[in-house]
Amino acid sequence: MKILIITSNRSGSTFLYEVLAGYIAPDQRAWTRKHTDRMRFDEPFKESLSKLRNTNNVNDCLTQSRWVIKILVDDINPDTSPLLLKLIRESDLIVKLWRNPAERTISRLIAKQDNNYGPKGVDTESINIDYELVKRQVHDTINSVSRLESQPSDIEVDYSDLKYPRQIVSDILGIPKQKIPPMQEVFPKNSVIFSIEKLTAIRDLMDRACDEYSQPRWEGMDWNRYLGKK
Repeated sequence: MKILIITSNRSGSTFLYEVLAGYIAPDQRAWTRKHTDRMRFDEPFKESLSKLRNTNNVNDCLTQSRWVIKILVDDINPDTSPLLLKLIRESDLIVKLWRNPAERTISRLIAKQDNNYGPKGVDTESINIDYELVKRQVHDTINSVSRLESQPSDIEVDYSDLKYPRQIVSDILGIPKQKIPPMQEVFPKNSVIFSIEKLTAIRDLMDRACDEYSQPRWEGMDWNRYLGKK
C-alpha cells in the first residue's frame, strides 16, 4: 500500500508517520531514521532543498512497492508542486492531518526558541511570548490552514484523535483492531506544561492577533494537556 500524508508544520505528523510506516512499510521507516542521502520518506521534498535534490528524493521513494510519505504544505511551491502531483497520482490513500490552530501556534512558538524540541519536557517558563513574535506565528498558522484546505484527501484526521498505534491504523485503514498486532515501539507525544498565567497570556495574545488579522478567534484548545492535567 502507498499512503500520502498531507499536513502542515507542527501538526504532529511525525507521530502519525511513524505509526503508519511502522505497520505499512517498516523497512523505509528505518531508512528515514538514518537520514540517508538516498531515502527520506518523512519529508522527501522540502523548500530548503534544491530542485534536483527534491526530485531525486521523490523519485527514489517511488521506486518502493510500499511506502508512507508525508508532505508539509509549508514546503509546496512552484518547483515542488509537480512532485506533489506525482505523489498524489501514485498513492493509494491520501490522509489529511489537521490540528487545532491554537495548539499549532503554541508549538511553533516553542519550536522557534527550542531547537531540541521533541518528545521531552520543555522549559516553558523560558519561552518568550512577545506579541510581535506570537503575531508572526499566528500569521503563519492562518496561511498554512488555508493552504491545507485546498489539498485533496481520501480521509481527514485530527491530531486529537491520534491515541495509540492500533487505534490509528484501524481508524485510517478500516481494519478491526483485534486483527492488528500491537506495535512494539511506543512513540511519546511531546510534554509541554505551562502555568495557567502563561498559557492565558499566550491565548490572549493569539486572540489579539486573530482580531488584527480579522480572523475568528480559535476555540477548542486542549487546556488540560497544556496544564499537565492529562
